[in-house]
Amino acid sequence: MKAIKLSIGLIIFIALVLAGVGLFILGNLNQIIKDSIETYGPEVTKTSVLLNQVDVDIIEGKGQFNKFTIANPAGFKDPYLLSAEKMLLQIDPVSVTEDVIVINELIIEGVTISAEQKGLTTNIQQMLKQLPSSGDDSDDTATRDTSESEPRFMIEHLRFANNQLKLTTENFGGLSISMPNIDLNNLGNKIKGLTPTELGTAIVKPLLDSARKAVEKHLKKLAKDALAKKLNLDPDQVKQQINEKVDALNSEAKDKKDEAKQELENKKQELKDKVNKKLGNKLNKLLGG
Repeated sequence: MKAIKLSIGLIIFIALVLAGVGLFILGNLNQIIKDSIETYGPEVTKTSVLLNQVDVDIIEGKGQFNKFTIANPAGFKDPYLLSAEKMLLQIDPVSVTEDVIVINELIIEGVTISAEQKGLTTNIQQMLKQLPSSGDDSDDTATRDTSESEPRFMIEHLRFANNQLKLTTENFGGLSISMPNIDLNNLGNKIKGLTPTELGTAIVKPLLDSARKAVEKHLKKLAKDALAKKLNLDPDQVKQQINEKVDALNSEAKDKKDEAKQELENKKQELKDKVNKKLGNKLNKLLGG
């Protein structure tokens, strides 16, 4: 009987401890999430990642992160490469206790990317080089064990809204480039999910890729216009001259094609006439003509 009482008492004690731990975690959940993002973020970017405020309600499955920033790679002037005003997320509450935490929707609003050109590269290109490769598989057992023990996530829908792209160049000053909203679906899955580092890469890389393409396109246009100006050429006039040259070449090619076609028809007719003439001569001989 005494042993039974001890067992019951031990069970109650463990339950109270677990309940206390649970209440502690829930009470400090926002700080835990903030610390996790600021810890795992630099593993993705290799630069400082900061988050000003977190407000998550697990019961409601809703959350909001405010003032998120990613620092610039070394060697660039602006302190931040990327900043976001707020992140709104909807979580599947049931999935919090499962192997993969499912984020139904993550909307990142007010994204500002401060692109900087330096020589033949930009801070965006440098950051993309620093991101972990998705195909980088390590054989290190410790790394693999750590990865397996980490929480895993999936995002069903990700949206970057109200984006701004500011470009600072060495020769053309600063300017703004339009950048559309970006929508992505199914980052990870409900079976395996993504580790925090993998998730961070999956979120940041498409945004930076889109910004990189926009910057490169704009820099090429600026360089082309500058060269035309240096040569005292009007870009519109150059474009018109190129179009006229292309039209002339197309017309010349068409004329040559028509001439070749006519020449072929003439040769076919000559051959036909020769054959008919030979057949006519043979027929006359047969008839005694």
